[in-house]
Amino acid sequence: MLNVAKLLPHWQRWILLTGMASMLLASCTTANTQPTATNVVNATNVPTNVSAATVEPTAAATVTAAPTKASAGVESSSIYTSTSQLFSVPIPTNWQLEDQAGIVRLNDPDQKIKIALLSVEEADLSKAIELGWQQADPSFTLKPDDSQEMPAPSGVEKALVAAYDTKNTTQTTIALAQLHEGVAYLMLVQGENTTIAKRQSQVGIIQSGFTILALNQTTITADQRVDVGPELISELENFIQTEQAKYKIPGVSVAIVQDGQIAYSKGFGVRDVVSQAPMDADTQMMIGSTGKSLTTLLMATLVDQGKLEWDTPVVELLPNFKVKDPEITKQITVRHLVCACTGVPRRDFEMIFNAEDLDAQGIIASVADFEFFTDFGEAFQYSNQMVAIGGFAAAAASGGDLNQLDQTFAQALTERVLKPMGMNSTTLDQAVVEASPNHALPHGLDLTNATYQTMPISMEFAIKGVAPAGATEWSTANDMGNYLITLLNHGITPSGQRLVSDENLDVLWEPQIAIDAKSSYGLGWMISDYHGLEFIAHGGTTFGFSSEFAFIPEANIGIVVLSNGQYANHFATSISDRYFELAFDQPSKAAETSAYSAQSIEESLGAIAKNLAPELDLASVEPLLGSYTNAALGDVTLMRNGEELWLDIGAIQTQFKPVLNDQGEPDGYLSVTPPFTGIPFKTGVDANNQPTLTMDVGSETYLFTRQP
Repeated sequence: MLNVAKLLPHWQRWILLTGMASMLLASCTTANTQPTATNVVNATNVPTNVSAATVEPTAAATVTAAPTKASAGVESSSIYTSTSQLFSVPIPTNWQLEDQAGIVRLNDPDQKIKIALLSVEEADLSKAIELGWQQADPSFTLKPDDSQEMPAPSGVEKALVAAYDTKNTTQTTIALAQLHEGVAYLMLVQGENTTIAKRQSQVGIIQSGFTILALNQTTITADQRVDVGPELISELENFIQTEQAKYKIPGVSVAIVQDGQIAYSKGFGVRDVVSQAPMDADTQMMIGSTGKSLTTLLMATLVDQGKLEWDTPVVELLPNFKVKDPEITKQITVRHLVCACTGVPRRDFEMIFNAEDLDAQGIIASVADFEFFTDFGEAFQYSNQMVAIGGFAAAAASGGDLNQLDQTFAQALTERVLKPMGMNSTTLDQAVVEASPNHALPHGLDLTNATYQTMPISMEFAIKGVAPAGATEWSTANDMGNYLITLLNHGITPSGQRLVSDENLDVLWEPQIAIDAKSSYGLGWMISDYHGLEFIAHGGTTFGFSSEFAFIPEANIGIVVLSNGQYANHFATSISDRYFELAFDQPSKAAETSAYSAQSIEESLGAIAKNLAPELDLASVEPLLGSYTNAALGDVTLMRNGEELWLDIGAIQTQFKPVLNDQGEPDGYLSVTPPFTGIPFKTGVDANNQPTLTMDVGSETYLFTRQP
């Protein structure tokens, strides 16, 4: 089965499938440098036979069922220290651990992922990995098909990832190695791709929490903060311009807040590559999922006013709401909708393919048949639909008409949240954006030439049915700066008005479920640790924009980064990371990490381009043309436009290019034009000898059958 990951080197396949690289890179940057007790272990839920420090050698340990309510807190994970006393690792909920002969083995609840952790006294990481496999699995004789050195976390001399071609496209085998003082610390992974994708956050808990005990942790205090000044700004601006050129991002705007004021704001580059109009800090751009926190802030204001409670069952506000299990339907509260903890997975394709037909009521109805990837409260599962329903529940609680929830939500957010904070250029209205003299255009990545292309503003409103999840919010760096001031002022707006209580603002920042060993998800926020200081952030991405919003409450500083480029989150995050390094005079890792990300992206794009057929075989595609349907994604049309093959899914059209396998033969198709880039399709025939299209996205496979 074709997957876009197959077009990349094996180590990049793993990165694409699991996000492992982002986990590794996060541990290299300064934003998430050390685990904390709150987001690694909930001691009250650790079974008595599993110590939070050590477990008897050769004993098997399993963390038992997750809390029945996600609101009980962060995922219950115990930290296990190896019998060698050289490393420790958190045990995700319901995983089994066994320590035998110096090798710590972890297995997922379905026994489809096997992870071995061990240390080897060998400075050559390639040799260390080979020795590690010999110890962990003597029958394993494969040589790495590909390997790549990665930026090393602080205190680690070198890091290496190696991947293996097992000739089984449904399985992944990978090895990660870190070197410290002559000892290699290894993580050996073998698993089924679909299970890895479904349990991505739990694999991340293990990887990010795999701690070398000999490493010294750096801690800082808020009073070490370096104020915004000419030297800091000069360093940051040089970094921004270097990164912008490296990633080829058309434009970016940045705002920094310090001590209740916007201490710095500026735009770089252009609003669009056609007009070349300059970007500034008042240019409107989409903020994407950063807007989820505005939705939960609206919910918090309604709780303050007694119109809503965090534990109000959703069905009391939205009677038509239901999920597959009737009992869980009754249990889900408004808090659960925005905590990423229900087990409902990311199902973005359903909302993209059905965008033209999905309003608020359609989104509410759409989750009725969603599969729960993990048990309720067991693991982090990010769902745009659930957050959108949370926003619509808030709209209902505000007194809105259940038949007009889209409009009611936009009105409630504007009147209750945006206007009081002075966010006067922030809007959910397409007409307002188009009429503005200072808005950016979305830019999507074209895989045929690896360049950014402009798209119409209307493209960004294609999935307006999930507006509360950040799908239609446009803002500016200065407006988002006002939002940041309000948060750092503990709910007091720039004009001095109390918008939300301290109590309910704190609820938004309470960890609800572990994302990995170093970060948790709150209510619309990601909560982590910056050298001992609480670090709160959320990023966003849309068809043509990317954003990052991060702050440290105790230090009273924060930054917002908005850019008009698709898939530019590494770029936005690198700017945020560099600012915090400068703000605390920390050694720079952001540049190294960003360089690795940029190189990975460039190599990935090169590998994809190399595997695209230069011409379309018109005779072979002619029998495939026509209309297809899938129960979840609806109807699509495969059509020719001259000598090009295009897929029309209603609100969006994308060009397909044939993909070549290792032998240079056609092996499916890949979407190559924005906004819907990088999605693989495979052709086939059904029992009636009619053509089919199969879209494989890792965690889900969608079969489209020919319509009569």
